[in-house]
Amino acid sequence: APPKELQAAEEGVSGDAPPQDPPAPTAQVEVARLQAEVLELTEELRKKQESFLQLQAEKETLLRDRRVEAEEFGDLQTQNQRLQQELEAAAEVESELRERSSTLSRELRDVQAQRDTLNTQLQALQHRLTEAEDARGESERGWQQAQEQLQRQAQEHEAAARARAEQHQAELEGRVGELQAALGDAERHRELQEAEGRALRQELKDVRDGQRILEKKGSAALKDLKRQLQLERRRADRLQERLQELLAPNRARTGLYWEGEFG
Repeated sequence: APPKELQAAEEGVSGDAPPQDPPAPTAQVEVARLQAEVLELTEELRKKQESFLQLQAEKETLLRDRRVEAEEFGDLQTQNQRLQQELEAAAEVESELRERSSTLSRELRDVQAQRDTLNTQLQALQHRLTEAEDARGESERGWQQAQEQLQRQAQEHEAAARARAEQHQAELEGRVGELQAALGDAERHRELQEAEGRALRQELKDVRDGQRILEKKGSAALKDLKRQLQLERRRADRLQERLQELLAPNRARTGLYWEGEFG
């Protein structure tokens, strides 16, 4: 419809001109409906853009977590290598202790051989003293003293050798026990590390599988979202064209009115 001021001016020029019919109410309703639909489409586009941004943020978070887990897995591998080196060093110590045990065993056998030699010598002295007993009755005391001295020396030597061997054996057993305990702790620690490594590898595999699934879903969702955005833009363009078409008759009628009045 023409403005009121223009309509008043026209009535002043031609007072008996019939008033122009207003536009059909159905066209105004259609325009209002199309405008509301355009607003609704705009809001829907905004929400879908927000969903797209959220998907991008979740993807970046998952990639960051994947890098952190990869670093933790590298640290675990380093600890496992260090533990393996410690186990190898402990095995070398155990080998050295076994060699020392063999050496002590040989020394103990040497002591026993010396004891046997002393016993043989003692028996020989006893034989000689027996032969000279009749001729040297006064030497009985000396023979007894010599026998006791030899026995005492042999016993002392044997006791010292046995004590030293027992001491070495006790030290060796203590060291072997400590080594076995250390090996047991190291073995348990290695098993724990391996279990943690297997769990971490499984978790990393699950994360990677989830990453691939999420990437596939995200890619599909992204493609679908882009397709929907294109469809919504086309629909908005069609509605805008329809709106322009509905507004065009009103503009045409206004032009005809002007031509009829002032032509």
